[in-house]
Amino acid sequence: MVASTWLFFAWLTHTLTMSTAAFEMKTSLNLERQALLESEWWAYCISHNVCIVNSSTSSHCTWPGVACDPARSVVKIDYFNKMIIGDKFKKMNFSCFQNLAHLNLGGQGLTGQVPSNIGALSKLTYLDLSHNYLTGLIPKEVGNLSFLRYLYLENNELSGNVPPQLGQLSRLEGMFLYQNNISGQIPSNIGALPNLTYLYLYDNYLTGPIPKEVGNLSSLRYMYLGNNELSGNIPPQFGQLSRLERMILYQNKFSGQIPSNIGALSKLTDLDLSYNYLMGPIPVELANLRTLESLNLRYNNLNGTIPDFSNGYFQYNFSYNSFEGKIPCNFRLSDPSTFLGNKGLLMAEINDVCPPPSIDSSIEPLRSKEPQRSKEVFYIGLPIVVFIAFSTLWCLFVSWRRRTMKISSQESKALKNGDLFSIWNYDGRIAFQDILDATDNFDIRYCIGTGGYGSVYKAQLPSGKVVAIKKLHRLEYEEPAFVEYFRNEVKILTEIRHKNIVKLHGFCLHRRSMFLVYEYMEKGSLFYALRTDSLAVELGWRKRVKIIQDVAYALAYMHHDCNPPIVHRDVSSNNILLNSSLDGFISDFGAARILDPGSSNRTLVAGTRGYIAPELAYTMAVNEKCDVFSFGVVVLETIMGRHPEEIVSTITLLRDCPSLMLKDVLDSRLSYPNNNQEVAQSLVLVVSIALACLRFHPNSRPTMEQVCGRLLGPGSPLPGTLHLVSLRDLMNPGTCTVDNSREINVLP
Repeated sequence: MVASTWLFFAWLTHTLTMSTAAFEMKTSLNLERQALLESEWWAYCISHNVCIVNSSTSSHCTWPGVACDPARSVVKIDYFNKMIIGDKFKKMNFSCFQNLAHLNLGGQGLTGQVPSNIGALSKLTYLDLSHNYLTGLIPKEVGNLSFLRYLYLENNELSGNVPPQLGQLSRLEGMFLYQNNISGQIPSNIGALPNLTYLYLYDNYLTGPIPKEVGNLSSLRYMYLGNNELSGNIPPQFGQLSRLERMILYQNKFSGQIPSNIGALSKLTDLDLSYNYLMGPIPVELANLRTLESLNLRYNNLNGTIPDFSNGYFQYNFSYNSFEGKIPCNFRLSDPSTFLGNKGLLMAEINDVCPPPSIDSSIEPLRSKEPQRSKEVFYIGLPIVVFIAFSTLWCLFVSWRRRTMKISSQESKALKNGDLFSIWNYDGRIAFQDILDATDNFDIRYCIGTGGYGSVYKAQLPSGKVVAIKKLHRLEYEEPAFVEYFRNEVKILTEIRHKNIVKLHGFCLHRRSMFLVYEYMEKGSLFYALRTDSLAVELGWRKRVKIIQDVAYALAYMHHDCNPPIVHRDVSSNNILLNSSLDGFISDFGAARILDPGSSNRTLVAGTRGYIAPELAYTMAVNEKCDVFSFGVVVLETIMGRHPEEIVSTITLLRDCPSLMLKDVLDSRLSYPNNNQEVAQSLVLVVSIALACLRFHPNSRPTMEQVCGRLLGPGSPLPGTLHLVSLRDLMNPGTCTVDNSREINVLP
């Protein structure tokens, strides 16, 4: 009887427990579903019938952007292209999601503050709120996310300090807080994160010294702390970071000497200490860094001699210090600009002979042990080597001769049949002779412009069609290999399809001339228009903003929609053409480079002086951010009516903008737009975008896709006090007060 009673109560307890668990699970799932509905994140796709998320028959696990575990509990929320959140971010009740491990809302236009209840996501491992418009403090509750591995909060408008509670995230591998308004000191307990691999805090307003505890981050590989206001000495404890590959500390207020034990970092590839107040000599230990690929020490107070780096094949810049003595022999063929501003520094004489590489002494005993055998190998091997070398040279000569004859034959046939005169994207027939006749054999009377790559002629064809002919200078095109290169490169450019890129109809490669056939632009270049008073007045504020938008869309297309991406490399007002309606078009792809993912994308510096990105003074690595910088210069030039040389040089050398009011740099030939709210708002927007594009470090500049997003987005609210807005206000991310009672938002 007792046993039966015990079994009954055991069964009853188990049944009640299971029922309670099932009820709690059902309740939890209902809470998750309800929280998703009430967030209104899916409101757009509901109203546009893109997805069904409120039907009683649909499981929330099937909603776009939502993933569940086998028990139908939400474990992942990821953005999708029909999700529009914006100011609805705060409506999500994160405390309802007990099993959420992955939350990715990067680039979703989030506004407002990061909700503190996000700290209730106890199983979260991945949090991405980057590239939004979030403001306020980073909630200390983020420190409760004990399973978190990656924290992405970069490119927002967050302020306040780095919460010391982040030092509790023992599993954290990546901390990305860059490009915000974060201030204060770096918490010392960040050094207690044993798994931290990526520490990205650059482009903020951090102050004080770097805590020595950062030297305890045994897993750290990438440390980016540049463009802050950090001070004090570089901690010698950095020499303990044995896995460190990149140490980026540029544009701070560091003083003292470079710690010598940095030379013990055997995996270091990039060291950037530029734009600081460092003193003393370069530690000779740095010459031991065999893996070093980039060393930037410019704009410091370093002195002494430059060590003889054993690895001379890396990017470096020692300019604007107080170095003296001779430049090491293995640097003597370097770009002289990498040593500018060192009055006591002497270039090696051209007849100085670099010593040959030293031979490891460990192989010397092998030579002395078997001298006789070495002689035998020499006498036997020499004839064999000579025979092989002679045979190889003979084969190469025969192959070259046959190929030359074949190419010559093909070229003669092609020239005879006109095969090297090709036209695409044109609905009429163009003959080679038509172009010669239309320009009177390229007579100077038809020349409408010249540039570094050739002269431009206006040609009216027999059909009445007017085209622009760019006759290129005779360079290496006589080489057979260049023929194929030229045709392939031009063919790619002719496949570009964008309304704001000057259409390239085709080309001609001929013994008599080589030219490109372009769409003709009636109003000439933006440079010419801005410097001709009648045209400049015709270019009102709305037209100028529209031209800026046209150029931005074209560059975004080249960078983000072409595969592989195309970098123009010579964006300037001379290479922006205007049609009869004063729409803007990008032209002149003579310097354009197609970014090959499999290549280094390093090339000689190209571009127009005054528009070239500052990093090209010390590196030949070409990427899209070079065009972004040039675009920023063009934007200011368009608004000012003249080249912004002083402003650009100030921004690239210093952190802050000059103390200029926006009203003082606007083109005085146009009426002041103070009474036109829409125009004033547009000017504030484009100037703030331009200043963001001119940031010194390439990684801190926006992409052209982000620029277009801001141009397409809602304008910033602006009170009727434009005359109180300064460039410094627009340079600093966040908001700027203009009448002590209202604020305007600007591009971060």
